Amino acid sequence: MTHCLIYTTTDSKSNADLLAESLLESGLIACANIYSNVNSIYKWQGNLEKNDEFVIIMKTKNDNYAEIEKLILAKHSYTCPAILQIPISNINAAYKDWLVNSLA
Repeated sequence: MTHCLIYTTTDSKSNADLLAESLLESGLIACANIYSNVNSIYKWQGNLEKNDEFVIIMKTKNDNYAEIEKLILAKHSYTCPAILQIPISNINAAYKDWLVNSLA
């Protein structure tokens, strides 16, 4: 079983909490870290945008990506959210055991 991090951003703490709690309750992720007040600068529909966002980094297994993406798309406040799968190349044994046992 290989593991990964899933990265996404959202515009509010309430949406970040909703996404994290929904994914935790479904057993698709073992943990979510939410970082607040991240300054994002990006182009959207030809315009330069500057916004404060919330970053969510989630720990899971690779096999859960499709279901995680589906749930995020259904509950996300953005029409085009970033949903990135980041492979984990190394993980300490005790944390891996916890991660495996925390997933459905």
